[in-house]
Amino acid sequence: MTVTMGRCSVQRRERDTVLQVQVLLAVRFTLGLLLAASSIGKLIHIARFANTLRGLGVRRRFTLPLALIFTITEGCLSVLLLGGAWTVPIALAAVSLFALFGAVSLWAARYRPGVPCSCFGVTQEVLGLRTASRAAALLALSLLYLALIVVAGQDRASVETVFSAGLMALGVILLSRWIMFLPTLVSLIEHRRQGAAVLDLLEFERHPATQVVQ
Repeated sequence: MTVTMGRCSVQRRERDTVLQVQVLLAVRFTLGLLLAASSIGKLIHIARFANTLRGLGVRRRFTLPLALIFTITEGCLSVLLLGGAWTVPIALAAVSLFALFGAVSLWAARYRPGVPCSCFGVTQEVLGLRTASRAAALLALSLLYLALIVVAGQDRASVETVFSAGLMALGVILLSRWIMFLPTLVSLIEHRRQGAAVLDLLEFERHPATQVVQ
């Protein structure tokens, strides 16, 4: 009886450890892929990101060098996160990066309204509460990653665990992208409804008698 209970306890601990490692890898992959997408987008549209820095008050001659430094930093963090190197320092760097981005977003909302975010190099939204809330979510995710490193340690993950974590990370990214796109989708639906109402009104003005008969 005691032996059976001991085995059950060991199996439970093993399952908990595997789950912790899966979540850790999923969070790591999510952060790494998001930073990679952001870095590549900024690099492709580096001039647009430099204009964002200019809008924040950076002198023109410093905007391009700072844009390149920021883009390269994001790229290096993404590679190190995906590779699993220097886990604690990289997690702390991610925490600092997202905290900085959130602080800049809040500052811009208060003192520099209307500055384009150039998030991922292509988005048209401006720095403000929305970008600050996204930075807060990423900050929470990076803090979770740091906590999981402490709890789960550096256990070697199996291929199955890595695959499951990759699928979890992909699901988190897709869900976050849909959540980010939801306000735009609602706006598009509203515009289409308004456009349809205008077309109906114009049609009625052109053929009022026909509309009354119908």
